[in-house]
This record gives sequence, structure tokens and C-alpha cells, in this order.
Amino acid sequence: MASDPVVTSNLWKIHKFGGSSLKDAGCFQAVADIIAARPDDTLGVVVSAMAGVTADLLRLSTLAARDDNRFTGELQQVAARYTRVARQLIERRALVTPLD
Repeated sequence: MASDPVVTSNLWKIHKFGGSSLKDAGCFQAVADIIAARPDDTLGVVVSAMAGVTADLLRLSTLAARDDNRFTGELQQVAARYTRVARQLIERRALVTPLD
């Protein structure tokens, strides 16, 4: 005989964002607004790479494996992109309140 599923009111709600939903500062802000609008205490958020970054990292791994010197400069470009978005969000004071 199958048992009845346990029903609980504190199930976690997990949201995953990445790719085109994180392509620029405006998209990061939209994600932050979605999360901030959720009153759930049991909310989890997973953030993956910005749009295009996974492909960039795959290309960089190939360059690194070949000892291609372009690796360093292209990796710095990826880092600069994240830095630029972070600065734009800080300038907008758009960061979500840090977790305690």
C-alpha cells in the first residue's frame, strides 16, 4: 500500500537564472526585482553564467590547453564584463540587501 505524500508549508522554492536573463545590468535588476517581490522565507536562488559566458569559457579552456597566449586577455575581458555590470548595479543602488 502506497503511503500518502507528506504535505508541508515550508517547502523550498528554487529559482535558477542564467544566460539571457543575466545578459546585462538591466536583466540583473529584473531578476533582483523578481526575487525581492517574493515574500517566501524558504526561497533559494541559483545564478549561473551571463549570456555567452559559458561559450567564452569553453573557448578559453581550448586556448589554455593549446598554451595560446590569447587566453589571458580574453579571460580579462570576461572578468571586465562582470565588473562593468557590478559597477552599474552599484551606481543604481540596485543591489539586493545582503543575507544575514
